[in-house]
Amino acid sequence: MRVLLDTHAFLWWIGDDPRLSGRAREVFSDGDNDLVFSAASGWEIAIKARLGRLHVLGDLNTYLFRQLTENYTSVLPVHLSHALRVYALPDHHLTPSTACW
Repeated sequence: MRVLLDTHAFLWWIGDDPRLSGRAREVFSDGDNDLVFSAASGWEIAIKARLGRLHVLGDLNTYLFRQLTENYTSVLPVHLSHALRVYALPDHHLTPSTACW
């Protein structure tokens, strides 16, 4: 099974955080599964680290690539077609104050 790890799931997995569910741990540790990490999550992690909301040991680039390698996780790039799919998503984050251009 191909499993796309969201940012928090990845961070909880590599940090052995108790917030990660037992089922997620089973899925992530199953060697038959293909773990995938989105480049968008890398972007989010870089922002969090830059703002001081996430602390990593040493250089972020080195740390993240080492974690991806050690956890047998491949990187899924973000293409323009992926970004444009946001247009078709349900309006979960739409607020009454959303401006119309």
